[in-house]
Amino acid sequence: MTRWLLRSLFVFDSRPAAEVEDDIRAEFDTHLGMLEAELLGQGLDPATAKQQAQTRFGDPRKHSREGSKIKLGDRIMLQRVNLALLVLLGGAVIFLLVQNQRINSRSVETLEQLNASLAAMPTRAAVPGASAKAVYIDGLIQKPGEYAVPIKGLTVAQLVAPRRSKSSAAQTRKRTPS
Repeated sequence: MTRWLLRSLFVFDSRPAAEVEDDIRAEFDTHLGMLEAELLGQGLDPATAKQQAQTRFGDPRKHSREGSKIKLGDRIMLQRVNLALLVLLGGAVIFLLVQNQRINSRSVETLEQLNASLAAMPTRAAVPGASAKAVYIDGLIQKPGEYAVPIKGLTVAQLVAPRRSKSSAAQTRKRTPS
């Protein structure tokens, strides 16, 4: 069902208009001939049968013009719908491109402000001759705050190890090979 609906929306007779009109005219001529043959079968003479068939059926040229308008009108309507969808899609793409550009410019502005803020922050210079520098440790620790770290540095294990008394630290140093 869905496949048929989509096909009926986007597939049309791609033949030239003159060929479509000729096919419709031939179809009407065939039906007129069949009606004429039926009347001949009822015993009418050929001239009377032809005249009565045309009277019953109507003007075949008029009917073929109407049929052509209907057939070609569908094609024109489909082309208009396709054009409207294309314009709508193009508008959506342009809108998204503009929004993307705005977001990019805001991101650049934010990064420039952040860079300026970081450049304006005072840095702690190590005091010459000092044996430690101050660092601030925050997060999931028991005592967040500022700590003194030796200039030579600490290993991660030493930094996160629980504080022990000086005697236990000395014992640990004796056991660990250098």
